[in-house]
Amino acid sequence: MNHPCQLDFDTVMQASRETLARFENIHRGERAVIIGNGPSLNRMDLSFLKDEFTFGMNRIYLGFEKWGFTPSYYVSVNPLVIEQSMDSIREIDTPRFLSARAIDYMNDPDEAILLTSLDAPFFSRDPREGIWEGYTVTYVALQLAYYMGFERIYLIGVDHHFTAAGEPNQEITSEGKDINHFHPNYFGKGIRWHLPDLTNSEFAYRLARSAFKADGREVLDATLEGKLTIFPKVDYTTVFLENNRAQIDTIVLHEPPLVSAVVLPSTEPLDHDRIVKDLEKQTYPNSEIILPGGSETGDALNLVEGSISIVGIEGLTQAEALARLIAAARGTYIALLSPDVSYHRDHLSILEGKLSSHPAYPGGYAQIKMHRKLDKADVQGYALETGADCSRSDLLVSNPIPDGTTMFHKEAFLTVGGLDPALGELALWDLWLRITEAGPIAFIATITAHAQERDKKAILDKELNALRAFYDKHTHASTPAIRERQEKHLHTLAPDLVLSPDDPQRFWSDSVSKLVSAADVAINDKDFNRGQSLLESALKEVPDDAFLRNAHGNLALLMGDVMIARADFTHASACHPNHAPSFAGLGMTLIQIGEVEAGIEALQRAQELDPDNSTARAILTQIELPPIRTSDPAEPPVVGGSKNLENLARTWNDFGSKDPMWAILTRSDKKGNRWEPGEFFETGIRDIHTLLSYLEGLKLDVQRGTALDFGCGIGRLTQALAMEFEQVHGVDIAASMIERARMFNRFSERCSYHVNPSDNLQLLDGVALNLIYSVITLQHIRPEITRGYLLEFMRLLAPGGILVFQLPAEKRDPDAARHDRARLAQEVVYDSDNLVMEMNGIPRSDVINILESGGGRVRDIQDDASLGQDWYSYRYCTVKE
Repeated sequence: MNHPCQLDFDTVMQASRETLARFENIHRGERAVIIGNGPSLNRMDLSFLKDEFTFGMNRIYLGFEKWGFTPSYYVSVNPLVIEQSMDSIREIDTPRFLSARAIDYMNDPDEAILLTSLDAPFFSRDPREGIWEGYTVTYVALQLAYYMGFERIYLIGVDHHFTAAGEPNQEITSEGKDINHFHPNYFGKGIRWHLPDLTNSEFAYRLARSAFKADGREVLDATLEGKLTIFPKVDYTTVFLENNRAQIDTIVLHEPPLVSAVVLPSTEPLDHDRIVKDLEKQTYPNSEIILPGGSETGDALNLVEGSISIVGIEGLTQAEALARLIAAARGTYIALLSPDVSYHRDHLSILEGKLSSHPAYPGGYAQIKMHRKLDKADVQGYALETGADCSRSDLLVSNPIPDGTTMFHKEAFLTVGGLDPALGELALWDLWLRITEAGPIAFIATITAHAQERDKKAILDKELNALRAFYDKHTHASTPAIRERQEKHLHTLAPDLVLSPDDPQRFWSDSVSKLVSAADVAINDKDFNRGQSLLESALKEVPDDAFLRNAHGNLALLMGDVMIARADFTHASACHPNHAPSFAGLGMTLIQIGEVEAGIEALQRAQELDPDNSTARAILTQIELPPIRTSDPAEPPVVGGSKNLENLARTWNDFGSKDPMWAILTRSDKKGNRWEPGEFFETGIRDIHTLLSYLEGLKLDVQRGTALDFGCGIGRLTQALAMEFEQVHGVDIAASMIERARMFNRFSERCSYHVNPSDNLQLLDGVALNLIYSVITLQHIRPEITRGYLLEFMRLLAPGGILVFQLPAEKRDPDAARHDRARLAQEVVYDSDNLVMEMNGIPRSDVINILESGGGRVRDIQDDASLGQDWYSYRYCTVKE
């Protein structure tokens, strides 16, 4: 393959979007043929396609000479096909539509029209805004054909049948002739390719079928004896061959299963007309709408008009009303929809397509994502913390599934006995827990066009009774570990409901309650020393209690012990990242000790969590706020750090603003913001899986409590750790990195990100860490600062906690090593026009001494090859004694 020239990604993509605009509806009302690459093509004379509009895909060019024509359009999005076939692709004399990944192999910007691939499953009606690949290039061709205006699409050669061993999407290398495609060299010996994912591609095909049908168009399958059953079948000879009139009727597939769209009951009057108009825009072709109505005796009771039913629910609780609405539903599937959300038109199709294609799932829920053109209304906070397919154990320790984003088999609903209205608003959570007895719940990313603002306040006092009842009801399904996590979950949801010693919902034991009552008496009598001592005794039993931590911190401030107060508020805010009083106390304390900017940041966080917090409001109104730092990423706040650390922060802040993913994983083919988020974060999942397997091989007991990702960047490893640990903290020196990490955070309060421009980790004081992990980070920090961080790691580790990190020792070339030592005598330089990633090391023997002086026992040291041949580099595993 020729060495590609360097093309500017943004320029080429803008040109592609402009070119795509010329294809919009240019074939309105015409027909097209999408030619697959199955072996059935060898049983057909394709000369009849010479005068048709056709789409060819991937290595279709191997048949051009035999067939005597070139398709009208060419499509390829698979990275392996593009990488290995670009020389042949650029020779195809027809418009070429390729994934944006192809830019790395292009010599000229006119060689292809590039498409941006998006993660969310949807049918793109305008490829200028991106496409979903749908696990098959045929799905991409269908989206392009729709955009071009074709009224009828025929599939030929889409056999939908493969003989190959391995897992779907697995990369393999062929060892012989290809029997799965029309040419033996299609994926012949030595060629790398991805095994097909037939199940998920059927999911995509269902979305295409619904989209075409909703617009009065259709997709027909003319493949010779193809195994795909999503589209109606036709005999290609009756469609294309004039001299063959053997009448084989179109196979009309059964109507897709009925979906009942049940609108959730609301305490506010519903605008039925608006809701119906929104839902009638859904592309799913077979649905009914069930609406909550008014009086038992009025016209609204059980009014049925076509596919719209209004069911009277007056006088019923929300759970009772929902049970009645579901009872009126006739569908195979029941979708619960929020009355204050206008859903993307493919919402029902996406949910039904997933469940129909994956019959092992009795139901699923969607994490709503905002449409890209909207810039407000955050509705993601109600998604499950796991953000993945969920089992019963996941549900027992998570937030409830978002009500208005769910779909389930009605059969599953009936099998488990329906809703339990006694649980009130938690009835649906209870229902899902019982439904998971039949299988896990599918997680489906979907899109909504609009959502009204939702109440973001913490769970109300009255709801805790129901929550406790829910947990009590499912005690039989819990293990001791799950019950402990349930208690933590309750406390996290309502950390300040312990304010009154008379509150029956408090989470204190009798002994703690007595200590707190005695502390109250002592403090009222001005015996602050005794009050502090009593609170400390209570904290030994409940060390993470937000109220007690803050009470102890406030008392310390009263007694002039500012650093003790800082430690208390830091601990409370780390354990309860959504607790405004903890951040207000922390902010007040930081300002008192001169760390004004960090204090302001904590106060702003408190005000964000609770606009009515009096402490935050009073202090912020009395001080003059500095310029907002995010508007000038080159000037991050620096707290207690050296000039070296300050310039390091500025450098990495710039990296985080310009090209954060490449700055973290510096692959040459990804420079210029070419990492796709899904691909980038997938590398973190693999790395953490490898890490845990490595620790298991050392026979180390990894407690899955709290973990730290030091040098977290935008959360590549932090998010993966949050899939394994109850609480995870990500720390980075660059505010721009942390800003993006918070944007990508899928795990709500379980995963917290912190900007730390300091040479210590005091912001985590009081947090007992079970695992600390740091790779490709310490190498960029000056050795004198890294030594301090290593001691900080050991200080924060809980007994038995594990530290794993990677760090170079020195350069292999003695002259280069001497040059490095000389460089360290100079300060770190910040140059916004020439950003430099410093590389530094500490000799292996020094590292071992530091770890052992901090109370660590080095369990394993391995050679680290991540820096190539220039450095001696090691990966250390240490356990705190």
